[in-house]
Amino acid sequence: MPQQLLDDGLKQLGFDPDGVQTEQFYRYLGELELWNPTHGLVNARGADLVVRHLLDCAAGAPLLKRQLGASAVVADVGSGAGLPGIPLAILMPEQSFVLIERSARRAGFLRNVVAACRLTNATVCEQQVQATDERFEAITYRAFHPLTPELLDDLRRILNPGGLVAAYKGSRVRAVGEIEWLPGDVRAELVPLLVPGLDEERHMLLLRFDSNP
Repeated sequence: MPQQLLDDGLKQLGFDPDGVQTEQFYRYLGELELWNPTHGLVNARGADLVVRHLLDCAAGAPLLKRQLGASAVVADVGSGAGLPGIPLAILMPEQSFVLIERSARRAGFLRNVVAACRLTNATVCEQQVQATDERFEAITYRAFHPLTPELLDDLRRILNPGGLVAAYKGSRVRAVGEIEWLPGDVRAELVPLLVPGLDEERHMLLLRFDSNP
């Protein structure tokens, strides 16, 4: 069953969620299943939803926990269904997450999830990334937009000096092709991620800037 698959996958990733975190994951999974038919949140359900989305997002948490300070504020841009922001917020309670989503319908879904899961370290910001005037210690995104010069400028603008961009990517070949054009003041690293139950390549692209505007 999906819940057991989720429990086993989190253990394989090195997590031992407490009762609160387990309930938060179950509630989130339930909300996704409930609202997906009307909101078109993700193209998956059941075991596929758990592996390709929840565990896929959770696979990046150990790396992020090593990279970020305990009080870091992280922006999840183009949060959509809350992926990866919600799983990361559950697994990283010491950090704070701002879920940035321009769609009113999806932002409403995110507010409902934050309330239903009692996530005290997550808030929802209903606006485009270009309109955001806050700065963050880190930025995450997944299935958002390909990395373009315009997106890079938007991310750089809202990132604190010395901050980190962590983007979820698929195959290494495709990810390398996406970053070949990066300017010289951007340091990029591709880190393989192992997603329990998924026999496909996954990577996290880490970006750091030598200068910020």
